[in-house]
Amino acid sequence: MQDTDHARTEILKVRGARKITAQRMRASLQETAQVTLTRYAVATNLVSFRSGLKAQSAKNPEDVCPTLNDIIMHCVSRVLEAHTEINALFTPEGIERHSAVNLGFAVDTGRSLLVPVIHGANELSLKELAHRSKELIDLAKTGKITADAMTGGTFTVSNLGGLGIHWFTPVLNAPEVGILGIGAMHTFFPGGAPQIPLSLTFDHQALDGAAAATVLGAFASAIEDAGLTATV
Repeated sequence: MQDTDHARTEILKVRGARKITAQRMRASLQETAQVTLTRYAVATNLVSFRSGLKAQSAKNPEDVCPTLNDIIMHCVSRVLEAHTEINALFTPEGIERHSAVNLGFAVDTGRSLLVPVIHGANELSLKELAHRSKELIDLAKTGKITADAMTGGTFTVSNLGGLGIHWFTPVLNAPEVGILGIGAMHTFFPGGAPQIPLSLTFDHQALDGAAAATVLGAFASAIEDAGLTATV
């Protein structure tokens, strides 16, 4: 018989940001009709564009070089500007569509998951968005971010690509009606075009499947055209 006299059980109290996140996620699943659609976006132009930006930044180290996620968020903000049906909130009064894109993005601080919001993301150039996202990430990871910096979102992006995840089901940041999950870029065969998995979760109370599929296609197209239309 195995000796378990020295086995230990640890109980961690759920409090603070972790408790708030848990409550919000449970409420989101209870109060919304969540459906997730998936597809790939070819990332050839995205990778080339990012390489060019890195080369430019090497000449001026003081510049904030946009990350792949920054470029994707920039693309997403432009699509949301044209598709207010998913840049929206589902409220007791009705579906609240927004022309301004207040883009939330998930940040793992190592202690909890926080979602800072880039207000007016659709009005920012790529470099302005990159500067703001870096600023918010730094505040989140140092515990200095304020509640105001995490409120007012109209759509959220969650990127798990850096952790090697391809597909996942992002949970809505209710009352927002959409969230886009970004997976790890990969190829199907050596020398093949890089592909980015996209997972769009939407609230079926606010949006039909065909409409959500159209928006996801627009996200994919914008990412595939990255660097061709971006305002740096």
